[in-house]
Parts: sequence; C-alpha cells; structure tokens
Amino acid sequence: MTATPPAPIVTARLGSDPCPRVDVTVSPMPPDAAAVTVWRAWPGDRQLVRGAVRVPATGDTAVTDYEPPLGVPVVYTCQTVDAAGVSSAVSQPSAPVVLDVPDAWLQSPTEPGSAIALALRRRPGAPTLKLGSLGPVTYASDLSVVAVPGQPLPIALGTARRQASAVPLAVHAGAFASDALRDLLMGSLMLCLRVPAGRARHLPPVAYVALESVTEDYRPPPLDRSVWAISATLVRGPGYGVLVPARTYDQLAGEAPDYAGLAARFATYLAAQRGS
Repeated sequence: MTATPPAPIVTARLGSDPCPRVDVTVSPMPPDAAAVTVWRAWPGDRQLVRGAVRVPATGDTAVTDYEPPLGVPVVYTCQTVDAAGVSSAVSQPSAPVVLDVPDAWLQSPTEPGSAIALALRRRPGAPTLKLGSLGPVTYASDLSVVAVPGQPLPIALGTARRQASAVPLAVHAGAFASDALRDLLMGSLMLCLRVPAGRARHLPPVAYVALESVTEDYRPPPLDRSVWAISATLVRGPGYGVLVPARTYDQLAGEAPDYAGLAARFATYLAAQRGS
C-alpha cells in the first residue's frame, strides 16, 4: 500500500468565472504517488470530482470542482495509486466548505465554461428560474397489468420506480440572456442543474437532467423577452473523467508575454493553473 495522502486543502470560489466552484489541492503529495483521485461528499451523497479521476501526480496537484452542491457543507477526500497500481488508504476529509450563493446554476457537465446563473429572484439582465414551476413531478415505472386465466384480479409486472421525470422548469430571460441560454439548451442533451439547498426539495443538490422538450415563447417589444418551458428527467451524469478545461494555455498566453511574466504574476505553478 502506498503512503496515505493528506487531507485536501479546499478554497471556495463564489464568482462567475465560470461558475461557483471549489479549488482542491493535495499537498504535500506522497513521493510514491503516481496518480490521485478526488471525491466530494455532503450529507446523503458522495461523488467523484469530474476531471479528478487518476490525475497524474507530479508533485503537489490541484484540481477544480465545477459541480459542488450549493448551500450545503461539502468535504473532500483523495486516494493515490503508485506506479504499480497499488492504492493508498483514503485520506482524512478536508475542512468543510460551503458555496453560499443566491442563484441556481445551469451548465453542461463536461464544459464548465457554458455555465449560466439563473436568478431565483428577478434581477435586471439575468435569466430567472421560477421556483414555483418546479412541480408537480412524475415518478414513473414501466408497468404492465396482465390478466391471469381463471383469476378475478390481474397481476402487475414492472420495473423499479424511476427518479423524477417530466420536471417542469420555467425560465424567463431577456433577449441577450436568451441568446446564451438558447445556445446551451440547443447544444446539450443533458445539463447539470444546481439549486441552492432548501429551494427545490424534490431535486438533489447536484441534478443531472436530460431535456425531454424545450419550448421558447418569445414576447416581442416592448417586453423583448422569452419564456422558456423545459421538461426534464433526472438521470445519471456523464463519466467523471470527461471535462473540457475552463482554463487553457490560450488564456495564459494572453496574461503575460513570456514565462517570466507569468512567474511574476503567479506565486506558484498551481496558482497559474487556477488563475489566482
């Protein structure tokens, strides 16, 4: 067994670049670690962090969690493997971190740069998610009722009852916000919806929703707004190894003319990775 890694160091990022998130750093990394995997956990659930599955461990390692739940305490653990594939014990949990933000967030799970804030109270220029629209929902199963010869009552055959389906979402958005929302809705079969804790009881804090239908009702000037009616079903999220980085080398190239400029701007390589 390899050396057990330390509890991750976590930092909450509440801004919209591209969305509320948590920076997770494993330091000091055990010298025999070849790769590291990170989990997030909150009351009632535990998930892998997307993009943090068997990440090559070349010294201290930083990842960003773009899908943590909002408004609940979240802790992070990690586990390493050595070059032979032998796993360490799971680390101690990090300090709890809470993303206390006022908005819901909708994004493609694999592309955090697509994230859009959905205000829960009307705010000029921002699309608004009508919380009263989040219901009723249907918990369906595939059911067949079969008659039995000679018996007065039929029998029922069916699958296990599924998670919520036909979840109605209503979003009101001005023309500019609707353009971004339209691009997101038209380009994705599945989205990640995070609603602050306690605001939508029948949705999990991190909900992956498959879009069954999307209807846009445009209201011409003087309103110049669209009302979006979305029907969604809760599904399992995509593979946790799939992630389009929100921060790229193109951004680094635009922040300084050379490596010396980057070194002057960022105290460490991990800070340059995070942009802070």
